[in-house]
Amino acid sequence: MFDAQSANLLRLAPEIPGITPDELPRILTDVYTEIVVNRLKSNNQAQNLEPVFRLIEIANTYEAITVLIGDEQVRKASAFVAGSAYQILAKSAEINSVAETIPLSRDHINGRLASALLFLIAEQYPDSKEAINGFNIPNENYSLILQMLCESLRDLIQERFESIIERGTRRGIYNIQGGNLQVQATNKLYETILQGVEFLASRILTKAPPVSVVFQYETANQFFNSVIQLCTLNHQGAVMETDFITTYPGPAHLAKLLISTATTLEAASIMNIEVPGNANEEKWSQWLAHRAQSKPILWPNHRIAIDQNFHLQGNSAVIVLPTGAGKTTMAEFKIAGVLATGKKIIFLAPTNALVEQLKNDLRDGLPEEIFGESDPFESDFFFTGDDALTTLEVMTPEKCLAFLNFNPSAFSEVGLLVFDECHMLSPSSGSLRRAIDSMLTILTFQKYAPNADFLFLSAMVKNVDDFAKWISSITTKPCIPINMVWKPSRQSRGILIYDKAELDAAIEASTNAQIAADDDAVANGRAKSGGVRAAPGRLLKVKPHALFGLVHNWNHGAPEDIRIRKVAEEEYQLDPKFVDNYGRQIYPASNGTEIAKKLAIASVKSGYKTIVFINTAPSTYTSALDIQASLPDTVNYTSHEQLLLSAIETELGNLDASMLQNMKSAVPHNARLVGFERRLAESLYKRADGASVIFATTTLSQGMNLPAQVAILSADQRAMQDEDGDGYSQDNLQAHELLNAAGRAGRAGFLANGLVFLIPRRVLTFTDYQPVEEALPILESIIPEDERCVIITDPLEKILDQIQTGAEPGEDVVYMFHRLLSDTPESDAVETIMNKSFGRFMAEKGNEVNNYDEKIAEFKAAILQIPRLDNTPDWLSRLTIQSGVSPNVIISLHDAIKSQFQQLPETIQGWVDWLIVYLKANPEAGRYCFGKLLSPLEKVSGITISSLDHYDAALEQLSLGLKSWIHGKTIKEINDNIGGTGIGRDKVCPRARELVTNIAPRQLSYFTSLIVQIVSYLADESETLISKLAVLECLPNAIRYGFDRPEKLAFFSIETKTNPYLGRVASHLSYDIRLGNVELVEDNDDYKTVFLTVKSLLEG
Repeated sequence: MFDAQSANLLRLAPEIPGITPDELPRILTDVYTEIVVNRLKSNNQAQNLEPVFRLIEIANTYEAITVLIGDEQVRKASAFVAGSAYQILAKSAEINSVAETIPLSRDHINGRLASALLFLIAEQYPDSKEAINGFNIPNENYSLILQMLCESLRDLIQERFESIIERGTRRGIYNIQGGNLQVQATNKLYETILQGVEFLASRILTKAPPVSVVFQYETANQFFNSVIQLCTLNHQGAVMETDFITTYPGPAHLAKLLISTATTLEAASIMNIEVPGNANEEKWSQWLAHRAQSKPILWPNHRIAIDQNFHLQGNSAVIVLPTGAGKTTMAEFKIAGVLATGKKIIFLAPTNALVEQLKNDLRDGLPEEIFGESDPFESDFFFTGDDALTTLEVMTPEKCLAFLNFNPSAFSEVGLLVFDECHMLSPSSGSLRRAIDSMLTILTFQKYAPNADFLFLSAMVKNVDDFAKWISSITTKPCIPINMVWKPSRQSRGILIYDKAELDAAIEASTNAQIAADDDAVANGRAKSGGVRAAPGRLLKVKPHALFGLVHNWNHGAPEDIRIRKVAEEEYQLDPKFVDNYGRQIYPASNGTEIAKKLAIASVKSGYKTIVFINTAPSTYTSALDIQASLPDTVNYTSHEQLLLSAIETELGNLDASMLQNMKSAVPHNARLVGFERRLAESLYKRADGASVIFATTTLSQGMNLPAQVAILSADQRAMQDEDGDGYSQDNLQAHELLNAAGRAGRAGFLANGLVFLIPRRVLTFTDYQPVEEALPILESIIPEDERCVIITDPLEKILDQIQTGAEPGEDVVYMFHRLLSDTPESDAVETIMNKSFGRFMAEKGNEVNNYDEKIAEFKAAILQIPRLDNTPDWLSRLTIQSGVSPNVIISLHDAIKSQFQQLPETIQGWVDWLIVYLKANPEAGRYCFGKLLSPLEKVSGITISSLDHYDAALEQLSLGLKSWIHGKTIKEINDNIGGTGIGRDKVCPRARELVTNIAPRQLSYFTSLIVQIVSYLADESETLISKLAVLECLPNAIRYGFDRPEKLAFFSIETKTNPYLGRVASHLSYDIRLGNVELVEDNDDYKTVFLTVKSLLEG
C-alpha cells in the first residue's frame, strides 16, 4: 500500500512494545484491507473490532511521541504513523457514524484535527486535507473565539491562508468575557493560538499580519510556546498556603502540534521561490500570487525538483513521478517561468481526451490575463501559412509533427516543449507509428527551436538517466533527471482468487448435472445440448476471495507479505465452459464483467466510491444500466448538472437517446459519449454525494482524474477486433495500462487510500490459504516494486531491427522513410535524423556503434526499393512525405482537385458532396480514411461492406449523416436520417454517435485538411486567388464541430468561451437569431478575418 519512500519514512519511527518499525507498513496495510473488505462483506453490519483497537493504540502512542521527541526525522515519521492510523480508523468510525461534537475544549482536541495536523508535520499535505473532512464546528453554546479558531485551523489545513488573514482583519481585538475563570483562561489560551495561526498565514503568504495580532512576538512559534508555558502552572501557596497545579492539556497539545506544523509550512511556502533567470519579475510575482490562491504549499517532491533548478531557463528535465504525485502541477513552475520570459510553450499529450483535459487544467493554472491568450480561434491555420502560435498550445505529437513539417518558422519563439506521458515514446507502450511520430517530433522540434528547453513527464519510465543524458546530448544543455517514488495516495491491491475445494465441488456438481441432463435427453430421444445448459451452469458458483500484497517489493517466499481474505459471503457466478468438444466436462472462466458488477454493488452499498474498468465501450453503458436498480436512488442534480442535462437534451433531441438518461447512481464513461454527457458523468462522479460508481474503458485511466476508493479491473486483457472484422480477440493489457487503471484508487486530497481488485481471465485458486504459484506473477503485475515499468527504446531502431530480418520493406518501413524525408533532402535524411537518435546514443554508450551503422546501411538499401513519386511537383512529394498518407491516395486527391480547380465548391456542404463523390471513385482513399476493414463506415451505415455496391451505399448513408451534422440537426435526427430505428440498442443512437465522435472529428477532419493543403498549393502554383478562402480554411474544423458556415464556427468558438453549456445545435439556433441576417463573408476573406468580424459584432 505504501510506496518505498513512504514505507521508509514509517520505518524511521521508534520501536514500541509489540511493534517493530519494519512491520508498520505491513500492519497498516493489513488492517486497512481488513476493515475495507469486512465492510464489503457485511455492508456496514457489526465489525471485528480487534484491528480497530490495535490501531487506536498505535495512533495514540505515536501521536504522543510526535510532541515529545525533538529529533526532526523521528518526529516526522511518528506523525506519519499516527496520522495514517487515525486515517484508517476514520474508515471504521464511519461504520458507526462516530463523530466528535466538541472540536476544542480545556482537556481535548478533536481527533480529525489532530490527525490533519500530524499529516502536516509529516509533510503529507494531501492526507491532511482529507483528514479534516467532516470536521464540524458547532455554532451553539460555543464561544466566538473557539469558532473562529476552528475555522482558521480548518483553513490552515486546507491551505486557505488568505481566508485566515481576512477573518483576523474582521474580528479585531477581542475581549474575553463571560464564563468562569477556567472558561475565560481556556478562551484566552486559544485566542493566543489563533493569533499565532493568523501570524503564520501571513508569513506563508509574505503579507502583513491582520490588526488582530498583538505584535509581541516575531514568529508564530513564539505565540505557541507562550501557550505551552502558561498551560501548566505550579501555584505555590496560592490558596490558604496550599500548593496546587493548574493544567490546560487541550491548548497545550494543540500548541505543541502547531509548533512543528508552523516550521513545516513556512519552509514549504511557494512564496520562497525566487524569480527564475530571465523571467519578467512582475509577471512571475503575479503568477505566484495567483498560484498561492489555490496551491500555496509545495509538496516535498516539488521542493526537491525546485531545489534542483529544473524550472530555470536553459535546463531541460525528465520528471518521473507516480500517478497522482502532481506532474502537471510541477510542470506549471517551468511553464510559468518560460512564459514570463516572453517565450511560447508547446504542450504535447498522447490522446485528444487528455489534450482537452490539459487545456482546462492549464487555463486555470496559467491565466490568460497574466500570460496572454491561448487557442484564440479554431482553424487549421498552420496548414494555410499563418505563422502565429499563441502563448500556450496543447496538442498531440502527431499534430505537432504536422505543424513542424508545414510551418517550421512558427517555432522560432517557442521556449519550451512539454511532453506528457512520455513513456508513449516507446513502441512497447502502444502504437509503433505513434511512437515514431513522437520521437520524430522531438528531433524535428529541436532542429527548428534549438534554444528551447524540454520537459518530459511520466509515471512509468524506468531508464530516466539514459533518456535525460540523450536529451542533454542533442541540446548541448543540462537535462535534469528527477526520479521520485513518493506518492500522496496509496492503494491496497489484490486479485480475485477462489478456494480450490469449493471450486472443485462446484465444477463437479455442474458437470454431473450437465451429464445427467444430457443422458436424460438421449434416453428420451432428444439430442444432447450443444452448450452448457442453464441449470447446470448456475451451479458453478463460488465465494470470492482476494489475494493481497501487503508491501511493495514483496517476497514470493514470504507468506507474511501476502494475505488472502474473503470479499463476499455471497457465491458469485463463474462462466461455465466445456473443456473439450464432447460436452462432458465443465471448467470455469472468469465471468469478469458480471463479477465486477457484483463487486461494484457491494462496494457502493458499503459506502465506497467505485470505478470499474470494462473491456469494451458498449459494455460500460450496459453495465451501468444493469446495476442502476440495485443502488439507492438518492442523487439529485446540481444546478450545473441541470444545465448540462438541458444541453444534452438540446444536442440529442431527446433525453431518451442519452446514455445518461435516468442514470445518477451509476454512470458510464466511454469514447462514444457526446461532450456534455461526458462532462455530466464526470461531474456526477466527482462529487461526494453524486454517482457512486463509474464504468469506464481502460483508456480513461491514461492521465484522467476520477478518484475512487475502490477500483475494479474486470480483466487483465482487452478486446481487440479480429482482422476479418467479425469479432473480438483478447490481448493482454500491458503493465503500464494495469498500473494506470490501478492508480485510479485514491487521489491526493480527496481519497488518500484505495483498494484495487483485478479479476484475472484465468480462474485462480488457493489451498489452506496458500495461493497457486501462477497467482503470484499476476499479483506482482499490479504491485511491482514501483510504477516505473517502461524502458524507453527508440522506435526508429525497431524499424532498423525489422529490416535486419531480411523481410521486404513493410508499411512501417515505408512510413518511417516518408517521415524521415519530411523536412530533409533525401541524400542526408537518414544521417541527419538517425545520428541524433536515442538508438544511436545508446549504441555509443554500449560500444555498439559499428553494429548500429550496419543497421543504417541496411535501411538505406531497403528504402531504395520504396517507390518514388515521379513527374510530380516538389510540394506534392513533400505533402506525401509529411502527411504519412499513401502516395496513391495523395496523387488521386491531387488529380481530382486539379481537374476541377476552376469549379471547386464554395460552401461546406458543397465540399461534403465533393468528398463523398471522390471517396466513391477512390476506394483506396476510403480504406485510408476508415481503416482497412471499413469498420467505422459499417457502423455508421449499418451496412456490411462486401462489394463496391455496398461501399457506395454506405457512403450515401454517411453523406446524409454528415449533412445533418453540419446543418445543426440533433443526434436523434441524424441517427434517424441514416437508418436508425430508435428501438432497443438503437435507442441511444449508436450510428450517429459513431459519426459525431469518431468519423467526423477524427477521420474526415484530418482527410479534409489534406484537401485544404492541396488547394492552397495549387492556388500558389497558379497564382490564383481562392474564392471563399474562409470556407476552405475552416473546412476541417467545420467537419469536426458540425457547422455549415465559417461564421457559425467562429460564433461557436467565441460564445463557448463564456457559455460552457452552448452546444452545436444550440449554437446554430442562437446564430440564426442573433446574426442570421447579416452577410459577413467577402469572397477573399480568410477565416481569421471572419472570426474577428463576428467577435466585433458580438461585442458591439
